[in-house]
Amino acid sequence: EASKAAIEMSQAAAAFETLGADLRTKETEHTALQQTCYQHEEALTAQRKELADLQIEAERARGRLNSQSQQVASIEQRLAGGEKDSQEVEKRLAAMESEVEKHRNSLEEASVNANEARERLRVKNEEREQFQGQLRMREQTLEAARQQVLRLLGEASTLRNQLAQIDEYLASNERDRSRAGKEDEIATADLARLAGQRQELQTKLGDRQMQLESLADRKKRVEEELLGRKSTLGEARRQLEGVRAELSRIKARKDSLEEILSHRAYTTESVKRLFTAVERGQTSALQPSGVLADFIEVDPAFEKAAEEFLHEELEYVVVKDWSQADSGIDLMRGDLDGRATFLVHPELEDKYASALATEPPIGPETGILGRLSNYLKMTNGLTKAPAELLPRLSRCYLVQDRAAAQRLAGQYPDIFFLLPDGVCYHGHAVSGGRKTGSGPLGLKRELRELTGIVATKQSAFEGTQHQIGELEHAIQMLSEEQEKVRQQQQREEKEALALDHEMRRMGEETNRSNSRLSAARLELERLHRDAERSAGQKDEKQRLHAEKEEARSRNERDLESGRGELDLLRESVQQVSEEHSVLRVQLASLDE
Repeated sequence: EASKAAIEMSQAAAAFETLGADLRTKETEHTALQQTCYQHEEALTAQRKELADLQIEAERARGRLNSQSQQVASIEQRLAGGEKDSQEVEKRLAAMESEVEKHRNSLEEASVNANEARERLRVKNEEREQFQGQLRMREQTLEAARQQVLRLLGEASTLRNQLAQIDEYLASNERDRSRAGKEDEIATADLARLAGQRQELQTKLGDRQMQLESLADRKKRVEEELLGRKSTLGEARRQLEGVRAELSRIKARKDSLEEILSHRAYTTESVKRLFTAVERGQTSALQPSGVLADFIEVDPAFEKAAEEFLHEELEYVVVKDWSQADSGIDLMRGDLDGRATFLVHPELEDKYASALATEPPIGPETGILGRLSNYLKMTNGLTKAPAELLPRLSRCYLVQDRAAAQRLAGQYPDIFFLLPDGVCYHGHAVSGGRKTGSGPLGLKRELRELTGIVATKQSAFEGTQHQIGELEHAIQMLSEEQEKVRQQQQREEKEALALDHEMRRMGEETNRSNSRLSAARLELERLHRDAERSAGQKDEKQRLHAEKEEARSRNERDLESGRGELDLLRESVQQVSEEHSVLRVQLASLDE
């Protein structure tokens, strides 16, 4: 019933608004008519002013006429013809004055009636406005009462909705508290389970860390040993390169010496041609065994002196018998150019003089170091050949200095006294000089030394190669071991990382479980507080709802009584408005 009454009240208010709009339209028209009346009054006032102006003009005309009358005497003859016109003007002026007087009387009567009508319209307008003000106040009061009823209805409905929401929230709160209790139990169980798993993972992770530390130590030892082996390998390779370079140089020198000695580059051109002819097969009767330099070795300290002293004998061509020597002579005298000395290989039964007739004493007091033959050794088949095989060799002594050599040469003119630097004294003759390059004995000695050095260097080279091979093998084994250790370390690190990730995941899950537990407990506390607060709010809302319903009933009763008063006021407003309209019509007619 309150809703229905509110709807009817809204319809009545809408109808009242329509009537009010019509009334305002009529008032606007009335105001426009009043404005027209005011305009007419202004026009009437203007006409009155014009009439006053005409009267003034008439007075002025009279003055002019009087002035003209005074001048009539002097201008009667000229105005004789205008006398008639002047009379007509006076007639029209008299008629106009009569008409003005008539209009003045009508205007005064109309003004009095218009003022009376305007006063009545004013009074009636004030009465109408008073009733309209009362009507508006009553309508506003009714509208406020209606709005109050509607507001109370809305607030009551809102409170009912809030009560329903509170009931629903309390039921939801109970469900949430049950759910939070279950979350608390689940989180507590998860924390216990995660604590056991975390302890197990920590044990595994500790084992992995110990294994990783062991592998790190092993890897460090392998890397240090590998670096040491690589360093040793680099040093061995540098040594190998040095030995290879030295060996190549020595081999080149050895090959050069072998080439020189095999081609006998140290001999004269005649001997070279002789051996070249033998090698080419130009003679079959001659098969020389070599030159004497091929059969002699000298102490290195006296090598240079022996080469210079026996430079001719060292180029003797050694043959087996006298027939080959004759063949060689014939060859040299025939096809070849030059000279050569052939030394027939001595037989064991050959007899030689065993000693000189006069032999100087050997010793420091005489300045003689010894026989040259004592520092010279025959080889290659001439090992047992006596020193007397070479007469100059058997009569050559080594001395300390030149003074001793000069003194001894004067005492023993048939003996050769040789100094270590190669100077030779014989009787009253002395020979010496400087020879460039090494002779055959020095070349052979250098070849023998180089052969031993080559063998030593070759052995060192092979030993270094073997060492490099062993180092490379060891490095390969260490690299493989290092790779195995690295792979194992990677596997262990991956497993440790996986365990660490698992630990972090366990930690995160533990944190989440702790958070869930804390959240569940906080949620339980909050829900309990919310339930208590919601229960209090429910009681308060119920009390407010009862108050709102009572206030709404009271306002509806007041609204119903106010509607009757509003109808009476509307009738009064209608009657006054009709009287106001009649007065406006009368005033309009009077104004017109």
